[in-house]
Amino acid sequence: MSARKTELVVLAVMFLVLVLSAWQPAGAQDLPKQQCDDLMYVRAQEQKGFLDFPGSPFKPIVKVTVSFRSVKHGTMGDERLYEDLWYQGKNPLGCRRYRDFDLDPKDLIFVYLNSSSEAEHAASSNTLVRLLLDSLLNRDVICGVSVPSESFWTIVDQMEEENFYRTAKLHGRPGVYISLPLLAEDGHKTSVVWAEPH
Repeated sequence: MSARKTELVVLAVMFLVLVLSAWQPAGAQDLPKQQCDDLMYVRAQEQKGFLDFPGSPFKPIVKVTVSFRSVKHGTMGDERLYEDLWYQGKNPLGCRRYRDFDLDPKDLIFVYLNSSSEAEHAASSNTLVRLLLDSLLNRDVICGVSVPSESFWTIVDQMEEENFYRTAKLHGRPGVYISLPLLAEDGHKTSVVWAEPH
């Protein structure tokens, strides 16, 4: 084999190695670094112009869509719509449930939260509390919630409106503690814990 052909073969093999090492199965970028059985998606979107008339007590309206998928045994299941929730800020207005909370009991759930405005953060925080209760009733555990970095501290503060506090603020508070670990995309993390208000 000529030197030129050998050089081309080596380049082709190097290219193949690079492509294969960077390749991930479809959806693998969604998998968190920690082990989990299911992924849940909380997507909040402010509905601009919806019920927006002079004197409307309902604005801003936020629609939160919740869906989930199984990731057991290293396979990405289909994403399944769970429910749509409608909010005015943090106040729930309505719910359309598409299916039961049909995850297997004792599953570990990782949640991806996507919100960007103040009203979306408030609605997303209330949705997280609802999902935490749904999962506890089903004997599941939410092992982490991924929050966009630019929204992280706003969500942490908003969780206080739902009586979930950073552990440093819990000193001397009575109550049963239910924890929710929050993780920012840039590496920040904290746990917020439910406690009775003062």
